[in-house]
Amino acid sequence: MKYSIVIPCYNEQNLSHLLADIQDISSAPLIVIDDASDNPSIKDTINENLHILRNKKNKGKGYSILKGIAKSNSLNCNYTLVMDADGQHSPSDINLFLKNISDKDLILGYRDFYKNMPLHRIISNKIASFIISFIVGQNIKDSQCGFRLYKNSLFNLSEFNEQGFQFESEFLLKKVKKLKIMQIPIKTIYNRNNISKINYFSDSYKFIKLIIKYI
Repeated sequence: MKYSIVIPCYNEQNLSHLLADIQDISSAPLIVIDDASDNPSIKDTINENLHILRNKKNKGKGYSILKGIAKSNSLNCNYTLVMDADGQHSPSDINLFLKNISDKDLILGYRDFYKNMPLHRIISNKIASFIISFIVGQNIKDSQCGFRLYKNSLFNLSEFNEQGFQFESEFLLKKVKKLKIMQIPIKTIYNRNNISKINYFSDSYKFIKLIIKYI
């Protein structure tokens, strides 16, 4: 079993600190997909364990995740652990995912919604998780959490249409009924000074369109 860690990022200035913390814990290949940042904080480097991929144009989180998984496959990895770049996923939780890697197709992290999270985020996450849980027929505790361990063989990379934040919901809607999944509690880290990349109007509209497609 071999796994990689994929981190999509866009204009994240503290990324180097996150990468250093991860490398203190894990020797897995680190794949960073820079989604056409204005001022990339990580420079191209020659390192067998750090792979920097850059999108020429801003393509979205989903596109970047799939690009990272394609790179993971090229490195002969069987699994991909996806983490956000904004510091809200703790590297200390990595081993929680790895403990059950052998017999699961998908491991989802979930947060304590009532700890450190503002009310509007609690409401939007609860609603989205309820809707997706209803459609797929099982309780998905935190459908919007991007801290996930995927089995690479799950992906036919051309079968997904969503390139932005909706990709993670599309994956659950398309795949989760057929998979052996596990959900694990992760640390709830919420930096109120961190500006979300989500556009609540356009991304909510895209989410509604996606849900209508599967109802």
